[in-house]
Amino acid sequence: MSCAHAVSAEATTSPNYRVDSAAASALLASTGAQDQVEWPATARLRAADNKTTTADDPKAKKLRFFFSTAADLALLKEVGNLRPYSAGHGNKGQLYETVAANMSESFNAALTARMVKEHLVSEFKAEDQSFRKKSGIEETYMEHKQLTDIVSQVNEIQETKSTSKARAQDKADRLLSYGEVQRNQATKRRCQRLVGSPANAVATPAGTMAEKAAPIGKAQSTPAAVTPAPAGTSVPQTRQRVSTPGKSRGNQNATIASYFEFQMQYRDEKAQQARMLHIKRAKIKRATSRWTEELEFKMAKAAAEETKWVGEMAIRRDEAAIRRDEIELRMQELAC
Repeated sequence: MSCAHAVSAEATTSPNYRVDSAAASALLASTGAQDQVEWPATARLRAADNKTTTADDPKAKKLRFFFSTAADLALLKEVGNLRPYSAGHGNKGQLYETVAANMSESFNAALTARMVKEHLVSEFKAEDQSFRKKSGIEETYMEHKQLTDIVSQVNEIQETKSTSKARAQDKADRLLSYGEVQRNQATKRRCQRLVGSPANAVATPAGTMAEKAAPIGKAQSTPAAVTPAPAGTSVPQTRQRVSTPGKSRGNQNATIASYFEFQMQYRDEKAQQARMLHIKRAKIKRATSRWTEELEFKMAKAAAEETKWVGEMAIRRDEAAIRRDEIELRMQELAC
């Protein structure tokens, strides 16, 4: 494009743009390539509709994409079709990338998943849906405002996931605490049985030495000093607590918690089965009573029809007898 053509194009397209002839001549003299000079107004014309950059140079700064009403509607359709906000873990980013790729292809722009998501959230998250739910049944409902509903669905799904995680964590904590309490109670009861049980008390005669029973486990302990026990008294057996290899407390708690969870699940399943059996029995009972009533009704109907038929036959016999009597009487009259 020549300088004259660029100036004429600038003058015809931008009335408020003023061309400095001295600056233009200096620019042409410094570059030495008049046909390669492109004026800013021409560059802006080439960059219309966000389809090109300010120049053909790939290093030039790219123009920013502004969402129009058509872009909002396209975004609405893409998000409503793919529903990336309700995808499982690991698939949300891929679906948002697909939305961005489809939008970029449709509007000839370089959009990313982050740009699409930020526009979707920042533009419509603060919108209040009450202005579309006013009095009346013929309220105007613009199509691009449906993006607010999508944001509401995103928030609801996030809240549901957070609530589910919190509920599962609370249940695990309750089971763990309950298992710890049960374990402590069982340990205390076992210690009480070992120490205070009469079966473990051994009576020692007078003048003899009471010996402590050797503990069960790895360690063996010998009393340092033994004092004679008075006559007629019983010396309880004591056991030394020995650490035995096994599961740690955390593993034991986890095992107990899983056991109680299994028991609770088993109890819930039994209750559910009992309810289902009760419902099925009620259905069978209702169906049986209905069939019985239908059978009784059909039997009564058949008996009524049979009674009606018998009555009709008796009436016909009577009519036939009367007819015969009339014929005989007529014949006697004719004979006389």
